[in-house]
Amino acid sequence: MTNKSSYTWVETITRALENLGGSGHRSDIYSEVEYIRNQSGLSWPKSAKEIIQAELQRYSSNSSKTL
Repeated sequence: MTNKSSYTWVETITRALENLGGSGHRSDIYSEVEYIRNQSGLSWPKSAKEIIQAELQRYSSNSSKTL
């Protein structure tokens, strides 16, 4: 993740989780992702929370994929 302006949602969420020490309440994750995306000049659409939730579910420890 060298070029901040090209962070994907997964990369942004991963960075947020790293900043939060590896885990956090959903509201903390949303806030941290929003902060990172705003600082990086990335969008924060109305559906941002739904996008984050979908990515968290897709890459959760209950899934075969991991962040």
